[in-house]
Amino acid sequence: MLGFVWPSSSIWSDEAGLVIGSHGMNDDNLMGFIGLLNRLWDGQDFNRDRLTVKSAQIRGRRLTVSLMMQPVVLTRLLGAGDGVSRGMGWIARNLLAWPGSIIGSRPYRDAAEMLALDAFRCRVRELLELELRVEEMGMVLAPPSLSLSPSAFRVWRTLHDEVEAELSRLGEFGSVPDIGEKIAENAARIAGDFHVVTQGPGGSIDQATMEGAAAVAIWHLNEARRIVGATKMPQDVADADLLLGWLLRRPEDTIETREILRLAPAPLRLKGRRNAAINVLLEKH
Repeated sequence: MLGFVWPSSSIWSDEAGLVIGSHGMNDDNLMGFIGLLNRLWDGQDFNRDRLTVKSAQIRGRRLTVSLMMQPVVLTRLLGAGDGVSRGMGWIARNLLAWPGSIIGSRPYRDAAEMLALDAFRCRVRELLELELRVEEMGMVLAPPSLSLSPSAFRVWRTLHDEVEAELSRLGEFGSVPDIGEKIAENAARIAGDFHVVTQGPGGSIDQATMEGAAAVAIWHLNEARRIVGATKMPQDVADADLLLGWLLRRPEDTIETREILRLAPAPLRLKGRRNAAINVLLEKH
């Protein structure tokens, strides 16, 4: 598709298990597939040489990836190929997020109330209707360039230096140095997105836009640190965290342990896991 039909594409799914479990993501093919995704993210050229079908030289293409997955799928991705997805920098090129569950607090909202979402959709439609700037028979994208204003660059540089200072083993982001190394570049990309949505293609990114993008990038970096930590968390510690959160939301001051088996979230209704979780909480006071 990218080679002969359209200069941009996406890997987009609300069931990422279909992608993570695909042929390209098995251990034999994983390194080559992730290398390809990295090159597309960087906007670099590559040649696709095939024996059975027409070969292609891929230049000036764009790819976006948006995957929704359950924690078990994320754990599979992080562990695939002895950690190839992190070791080759693909995870660092993505913005990770693991929102807390809001089940039980989602009253129905009429679509007419979602004015901000409607305005966003209208703006995206306007942008999609702009003429696509391409070269070489329509197969090489040639988008207008964006620059950072002097004040926006100072914000970006401060972000870069402050994160860099916390990437050592003892720093705040020492557990995710690979992701932290890419966060300044991701912040610049986010600022570009914000600028195009509000101002249109081309021009100079202002300080306020860069500040907003930096805040979003740092939020995702903190999410990455939390997510990576959670996927490495021992079962009893994860259960203790779940139990503590559940207990703190309950109105009473005390509860019988047998009531945990009856009322707590499903994983804690197994006696062995309940007991292990309680022991962790006791040890941590």
